[in-house]
Amino acid sequence: MNHKYYRQIIDLLALRPEGLKVSAIARNIYNQQGNLFSDSISYDSLYSSIRQFLWQQSQKKNSIIVTVDDKRGYYKLRSKYVVQTELNFASEDYLEYPCDIKKTTENPNAIQLSLYDED
Repeated sequence: MNHKYYRQIIDLLALRPEGLKVSAIARNIYNQQGNLFSDSISYDSLYSSIRQFLWQQSQKKNSIIVTVDDKRGYYKLRSKYVVQTELNFASEDYLEYPCDIKKTTENPNAIQLSLYDED
């Protein structure tokens, strides 16, 4: 799982549950990484790297990446795999924005949050 573009590959495969062809994955990542003025990455090396990584991962028994049964060169995420979002509660940035909580008179259990600063 130590591939340079692992996160991008997983994100692309999560968007298409039916699977994606290796060339579509490589083209998408190439377009994200490369730009008009840089030749730092070649498409052929990127394609072969991604193809080799996907093949190796699909051969592992407990991998989240599997081959599509009836299509050669297509890969997808294992059906029971759920993409988990990473939540970071270590930073306290959310405490910098206090909001005013007001009780409503119609329903004492309901609270009303002000969306805009009212000066």
